[in-house]
Amino acid sequence: VVSHHISNTLEPVWNEQHELPDYEQGDSLSFKIFDYDRGSTADLLGRAILACRSFDREGGFEGELKLLDSGKGSKARLKVKVEVLPPLLPDATPVSEPGSRLKVVILSAKGLRAADWSLMGAGKSDPFCTCEVQGKPELKVETRHISKTLEPVWDEEHELSVFQRGDCLEFKVFDYDRGSAADSLGRATLSDRVFDREGGFEGELRLLEAGKGSQATLTVRIEVLPPLLEAAPPISEIGSRLQVVVISAEGLRAADWSLIGEGKSDPFCVCQVKGKPGTKFETKFISKTLSPVWNEQHAIDEFDRDDDLEFEVYDHDRGSAADLLGKAVLLSGIFDRDGGFEGELKLLECGKGKTAKLKVRVSVLPPIFPYAPPISEPGSRLGITVLSAAGLRAADWSLRGGGKSDPFCVVQLQGKPTSKIQTRYIAKTLDPEWNEEHEIADYDYGDSLELSVFDHDLGSGADLLGKYLLPCTAFDRNGGFDSELKLKECGKDHNATLRVRVEVLSAALLPKAPPVSVAGSRLRVCIRSARGLSVADFGLTGGKSDPLCVCTIRGKPDFNFQTRHIPKTL
Repeated sequence: VVSHHISNTLEPVWNEQHELPDYEQGDSLSFKIFDYDRGSTADLLGRAILACRSFDREGGFEGELKLLDSGKGSKARLKVKVEVLPPLLPDATPVSEPGSRLKVVILSAKGLRAADWSLMGAGKSDPFCTCEVQGKPELKVETRHISKTLEPVWDEEHELSVFQRGDCLEFKVFDYDRGSAADSLGRATLSDRVFDREGGFEGELRLLEAGKGSQATLTVRIEVLPPLLEAAPPISEIGSRLQVVVISAEGLRAADWSLIGEGKSDPFCVCQVKGKPGTKFETKFISKTLSPVWNEQHAIDEFDRDDDLEFEVYDHDRGSAADLLGKAVLLSGIFDRDGGFEGELKLLECGKGKTAKLKVRVSVLPPIFPYAPPISEPGSRLGITVLSAAGLRAADWSLRGGGKSDPFCVVQLQGKPTSKIQTRYIAKTLDPEWNEEHEIADYDYGDSLELSVFDHDLGSGADLLGKYLLPCTAFDRNGGFDSELKLKECGKDHNATLRVRVEVLSAALLPKAPPVSVAGSRLRVCIRSARGLSVADFGLTGGKSDPLCVCTIRGKPDFNFQTRHIPKTL
């Protein structure tokens, strides 16, 4: 809270009463006194801290606090009175349950400060209000703005589709300014203990940071809603997949305006498992509509029980960043059940005053590979044979005949970039055959394999031709994995495949033997030779490399050495 300033005095008397609504036992109070300077940074005149034990008691605290940082030799004091008030509402049994939602009605505000000044008459603001779950910015709603008023009445009803017991709500009121950042007019926080109860909450919230001496308030109504569906046992298991059908949307805002008729958008939808960007897919965009129908079916292979789904709808803009048209979260408890889920999701951040919806169908599919006990042990290695690919898209076009690509394949353990191996590229083909054997060390059970196929371009970045994330349950088993994989992100209307063989190898290169090292032991390492290296330096008469070898004790980068380089050899 901030008091008003008093001009031209060293002994100000404010006598202002403020309320801090969210006090918890153990909280201390910090006081700071500043010199107000219009148009420049305020100068600190002193500060003090009041520990909770001084005021969290019968009768509270009233007295003087010695100010620190108040100037050499200063004996400045601040006089305050602090008392603990009872809660606005007595304790009550929460009514929320897993999957509950919130109905948020933002009614009105009053006593707002004027952010826009006028030469004719008193200044006004163009207020709008946002509400979000504290610490979860993806769960946010926003009202329309109302022009030229300090007492706006919105009376807008919104829904937050995800609420978990313990979530607090954060309200912020802003002044709308076209083409520039919105100015804050105040904020308030509402603890779940106030609204997670029979009957919910309806009342005024005192706005903090609303302007010096301001008594601005915000009136809201909050109600906990039951889950969309009754609780049901999950049907997912290790290795389960998802089938996601993005059906349609309606009520979207117009992102592209037109001089002729109403504006439209070119919507497309992005979906991914929350926190797993490798599972992301997107639909095609549909031109000039606010009610797109996609009816696109996609598969997500990396799904674990309790994983939620994120949906985002964007407006496609050629040559510039896509504009967000709305977002929604679908909790796993809603679709991880017999029959899955089919229905509409209310989109958040879909535009002021808009009520947009997204219709989807989500089903849990059984694993491609039935569960089998893993055979790996700590330190196991992977033997990987990259065999071939088929049906790749043409990344390089030609005026003579159809286009081709120069494909190569990259494989690595997810989240372990140092494990990366790469095949050679094969020129001018859409059906390459590599038949290359590689080995990856440092495999741990739970590691997935990222397989990506690229088009080689000399002197420019490689173009992605397709990718696949292979879970460990597919290969960490007796017999390993040997099959074709349908590549994702391989181009519209392409059904590209990649054939690989993966097997788990024993942890040691040699049979187990007892260690011989003792405290203070050293290592003698002899680097003998290498073969089959890739070409790093290209010339008119073939390519070569100038190889050197670096050896490091893993995890100890200071303990390393390197060989001399040998010119022009593989």
